[in-house]
Amino acid sequence: MINFPSNRQLQKLKGAIGALRVSLYIPYIPVTTGTNPNLIKLKTFLKQAKQELTELGATKGYIEDLLKPAKELVNGTEFWPSQRAGLALFMGPDMFSYYHIPESITEELVIISDQFELEPLIMAMNETKPYFLLTIGHKNVRLYHGTRYKLKPVRLRDFPPSLTEALQIDEFPQGRQTHTISATTRGKAGKGSEGFHEQYNVAQTDKQMLLEFFRRIDKRLHRLLTRHGEPLVVAGVNYLVPIYRKANTYSGLLSDTILGNQDVTDEEVLRTKAWRVVGSNNV
Repeated sequence: MINFPSNRQLQKLKGAIGALRVSLYIPYIPVTTGTNPNLIKLKTFLKQAKQELTELGATKGYIEDLLKPAKELVNGTEFWPSQRAGLALFMGPDMFSYYHIPESITEELVIISDQFELEPLIMAMNETKPYFLLTIGHKNVRLYHGTRYKLKPVRLRDFPPSLTEALQIDEFPQGRQTHTISATTRGKAGKGSEGFHEQYNVAQTDKQMLLEFFRRIDKRLHRLLTRHGEPLVVAGVNYLVPIYRKANTYSGLLSDTILGNQDVTDEEVLRTKAWRVVGSNNV
């Protein structure tokens, strides 16, 4: 799993100056046999770092203390994940940290200096483009915060999770009939999308209720979204999205939308769809 330092952790890495420090960047190597080549590469890099530290005049005790945390990780059974991810390690006399970063932007480096080499890490972090994803429906509304590599649910107090709870109603207007349509039905509908019989016309009262519902959601989210200033992607069935856009007051709402019923969509699939929207908008 990809993980990056927080802003606080990154500032700590930037501020670590003085004494000999080791920065390691190791690309991910696909595991095709019973032996993990990533651990072998890490061991090789640690030996290289030890040799370079010795040549720079570091004492044996200093080198052992510096590399000890990394050597302990090598012996751990869960150190390197099964997901495709590169590795960045930072070792100094006063700190040790490591992060799993995207393999596609990881170059192989062993650097000994009086400060950590952070440029490859920062470049990787800049590729993430954080965003919010809002999935909308009558009975289920969810907010996520994501990047190119991960998507996590956001838990908010006083967030209206459903139309019935938000407006304190017992049931929806009568007369609506829905069915599930396949990906090939009507061309643009996604798999498992919510469909409507031809004779059905959304009641005006239903539209007004939905508009009020989405206005409450927008009001709850506006301050949060404005504070972060990150793009917002909305996912929902065709007829709900225009109503939400009418209620929306956040300027960062993207014009592209993830269409279809997302109630049972896997989070990894949602992340892929959301990143496709964010990436195509060059935000």
